[in-house]
Amino acid sequence: MVRTNLSDGEPIKSVAYPPWKAGMKKVVRVAMRDDDGNRVEGKYTNEKRTVQADQKSIYNHKHMSNQVKNNWGVLWQQADRCDLFRQKIKRQKNDAGVNVAYKKDKNKKDITTRTNRVLSGHTLKVLGSGAMAAANAQAYADSQTLRLSVTKEDTKYPLMPTLSVGASYAIEAAFTAYVQEIFSTAVAIKNNQKKHTKVTAKCCQAAAEIMNRKLSAATGFVPISVPFRKTIKKRSLKIGVGGQKNEVKAA
Repeated sequence: MVRTNLSDGEPIKSVAYPPWKAGMKKVVRVAMRDDDGNRVEGKYTNEKRTVQADQKSIYNHKHMSNQVKNNWGVLWQQADRCDLFRQKIKRQKNDAGVNVAYKKDKNKKDITTRTNRVLSGHTLKVLGSGAMAAANAQAYADSQTLRLSVTKEDTKYPLMPTLSVGASYAIEAAFTAYVQEIFSTAVAIKNNQKKHTKVTAKCCQAAAEIMNRKLSAATGFVPISVPFRKTIKKRSLKIGVGGQKNEVKAA
């Protein structure tokens, strides 16, 4: 089991992937054999075997990645309580000009803040549905190449992923950083050109193209450009009669 709160300030611990240690055992499923040593079909048993030292890095890597994944998940699940993702509620006034009392939570405390979201739930669902549709279309294209009899996404009932609170905040954080980088690049272009006092739409378009090229270069499987590696033949100068320099073509 994985603990899902960080109230005591300690990281969560999971026993799914323990770290390697000397003399540790692992359970292996092996086929049963009769008295003559022949394999019995359909019958298996579990045996404990010692984990060798050459598996140390693999076990430690699984333990590390599992711990990081679980702790990041719990951390983002608690992000709703962070002041960065909260904003104060404006007090409403009644007809007499008196502030209306705050609403109460289940502990009968005043609710003075609300979530400060960049993307709405509808927007996140649309983005997730579009991403899943693209993945489904690619998988369907691969299945047609392999001549498989499968069914692709139904347009009447599209794929609608469910996003947890932590996943929503993580997507918003990445989207916010993406937009901030675009605007920062647009401001740099505007300051370099010195023609406008404000960032124009064309500056933002150019900045977005620059940012998208950076993302493509960082996440793509091919480089953004291929260097020219052919050896360039240079011409040497030979001093002739009278001190004149004559060009001689390289062989």
